[in-house]
Amino acid sequence: MRATGLVKYFKILFCEQFIEIKIMKLVIIILLSILLIFLWPGFAEAEQGAGEITTMSTAWGEIAITHEKCLTKAEIAMRNGGFSKGLEVVGNSSVFADRGAYIGSIRCIVSEKIVFFVVAGPSGDRVDRYKNEIENNFAYLLM
Repeated sequence: MRATGLVKYFKILFCEQFIEIKIMKLVIIILLSILLIFLWPGFAEAEQGAGEITTMSTAWGEIAITHEKCLTKAEIAMRNGGFSKGLEVVGNSSVFADRGAYIGSIRCIVSEKIVFFVVAGPSGDRVDRYKNEIENNFAYLLM
C-alpha cells in the first residue's frame, strides 16, 4: 500500500514539474517573440541599408514563339527597361541583369508557352514599376 502511494506521489510530482517546464518554455518563446517584434524594424533597416533585396514582383504571360526569339526579345526588353549591367543568359532559358540596386530576370519556358518576369530590390514601388516596364517592353516586341 505504501509503495503505491509513493508511486502516485512521484507521478504527481513528475507531472507538475513537466507542466512547469512546458510553461517556462512557453514564457521564453513569448518573450523572444516580443523582442523580435520590437527589434525587427532595426534589422530590416540594416539589411536594406546594406543593399539586401527586400521586395520582389513577378508576372507571367503566354507566348507562341521559338526559344531563340524569346531569349532575343527578353534581352532587348531588359536593355530597354534599363537592366543592362551584367546582362547575361543563364541556363539557356533566363536573361538576368542589374539596374542599380535592382535585379531583373525574364525566363522563357517555351515548352509550356510561358514567359516569366521577376524584379527584386529594396523599394516595392520601383520593383513593381521596373517589372511592368520589362513586361511591357517584351509585349511590345511581340506585336
